[in-house]
Amino acid sequence: MCTTFSFSRNNDVVLGRTMDLPKTHKYSFMYFPKNCHFDSDVLGNKLYTKYKIMGTTFEGYEHLLDGINETGLLGCTNSFRNVMSFPKIIKKEKLNITSTKLLNFFLTNCKSLEEIKKLSKEVFIVEKSSVDDKNFSRHYHYMFTDKYNKSLILEIDNGEIKVKENPYNIMTNSPKFETHIKNLHKYLEKKELKGNMITPTKRFLRAFDELNEINKIDEDISNLKLMLKILKKFTISEEMFEKELLKLPSITLYYSAITQKDKKYYLNYVNSNYINEFSFNDFKNFETKQILKLKK
Repeated sequence: MCTTFSFSRNNDVVLGRTMDLPKTHKYSFMYFPKNCHFDSDVLGNKLYTKYKIMGTTFEGYEHLLDGINETGLLGCTNSFRNVMSFPKIIKKEKLNITSTKLLNFFLTNCKSLEEIKKLSKEVFIVEKSSVDDKNFSRHYHYMFTDKYNKSLILEIDNGEIKVKENPYNIMTNSPKFETHIKNLHKYLEKKELKGNMITPTKRFLRAFDELNEINKIDEDISNLKLMLKILKKFTISEEMFEKELLKLPSITLYYSAITQKDKKYYLNYVNSNYINEFSFNDFKNFETKQILKLKK
């Protein structure tokens, strides 16, 4: 599951997401400084950060699920199942990594969408590392957003990274981005949206409608509160799955919001009033990776 979108308001850009997975998952917050060995390619060659990055990851892992770098570039991963497979053989002329590491890789190396486009041509995604059993590709796709609220969608096709302009600033899950756009055009013709939000298509269309209402909001509400208010409309509960007679429910576990201008990260667990808040200033005295426990 998961729903991701961004909006521009009051001279700032905010990227928000719901994290929708089985409730057994746990999360940590991570910070990576400059010139830090943050990972390795599938052959064991070390990779180092060019820019500081921070964001949320699964507890016990170090690949970010959503985050920001020190230049203000924003990024997020969502599940993207049943639409890709990963090659087992590397391409010697390219940098070979797993899809799991891709968000970290672009946030640590790029300050703009144009740099992502350029660097993506030099990268090849393979099934797993030949030196690290824990480093294998997961079924993800990615959204990156800049300070102008311009966005890209990255999808993987037979190891190659396909970069797609995303004028809607929305990402849910499979099917492929082009199919979401076709469904959106059909929806705009009929303007009918029935049923719950469990399907990626319905959530994409609901997000489109919500974003179209942003500029009509006159109330004195901060961008953070507005983002969290909208994200909570996309909450997926166990009751929704029971109603649809579905198994292995992926329910909403947290909401995150990242503000581009002041480069702050916020995370709010479902059914909690506490908002975790982080900024790069929190880590100015640290020259090594930092892992923090998130409060509920």
